[in-house]
Amino acid sequence: EMQESLKQEIEKREVTEQILAQRNTLLNSILNASQDPIGLYNEHGVYVGCNEPFAKVLGFSAKELIGKTARNVIDPEMLQEFYQTDIKVLRDGLTVKTDAYVILETGEPVWYEIVKSPYRDPTDGSAGVLLIARDVTERKQAEQQLADAIMELQELSFVDSLTKVANRRSFDEQLRKLWHSHMREQQPLTLILCDIDSFKAYNDNYGHQQGDNALQEVAQVFDSVIRRETDEVARYGGEEFAFLLPNTPLAGGQTVAGKIHNKLAEKAIPHGFSDISDLLTVSLGVATMTPMPNQDYGELIAMADKALYKAKADGRNTTRLMAESDEF
Repeated sequence: EMQESLKQEIEKREVTEQILAQRNTLLNSILNASQDPIGLYNEHGVYVGCNEPFAKVLGFSAKELIGKTARNVIDPEMLQEFYQTDIKVLRDGLTVKTDAYVILETGEPVWYEIVKSPYRDPTDGSAGVLLIARDVTERKQAEQQLADAIMELQELSFVDSLTKVANRRSFDEQLRKLWHSHMREQQPLTLILCDIDSFKAYNDNYGHQQGDNALQEVAQVFDSVIRRETDEVARYGGEEFAFLLPNTPLAGGQTVAGKIHNKLAEKAIPHGFSDISDLLTVSLGVATMTPMPNQDYGELIAMADKALYKAKADGRNTTRLMAESDEF
């Protein structure tokens, strides 16, 4: 009976070994046939199987990698990220998909899409992770190019194509944001509206091409006046420009207006058809408000527009100011 029992046990073991051998052969066939990196490691992070593409990513041959632990071959920072997903696979039995950016030994950067799945070792039932990676570098590059193109289009949509300063859309969006933030913080917000004097006569006599060149030069002067990153100059429409000056009192707006006049005078753009000066000049309307909940930013624009109208009425090539308490 003992001999018969032993014989049966031996036969069962032989059958099991045959099955395991068949599985190993099948696994090796799959590993060797795949161009995608495939690796298996147990719950202790020890590599128990892999193909050559997988080992190559880690800088080894498949034979060298088997038996090594992940902490000895993977960068510590990346290893920590890997452990976070391993926990979900080993503890919760979930299949997890993630991306990894790898610099190969050749210096070549590669993006991999990684799928991790749980598996059980058929010999002892211990848990492990099956990792399959796919090179998605071309896809990532295409996605990045698309993202760059979208960002460029978004930037262009907020930039005036002729003068390269912000356009009216950008001005409106920025004013809306600044109005609400200044209302919360109870800080003064200053707006300068600018009109190029006698610009119709300039266009009529020098031609529209020269007029466009003049607008570009004026915009460069205005842009040079702006120093703070939070300030903005925008083409408001035609020959009109606008300056948004956050956290700036009326006196600060007057200072900026003085710089605009001075810088434009230094630029000395000829205008032989102006009844004000033989150079290109501007009229400026400066307004300041500390926004209140019952007010709208349209009131600030109306104030600056009134100040600009006053500057034009007073002979142009000048600045007029308007605060909340002022009336014309």
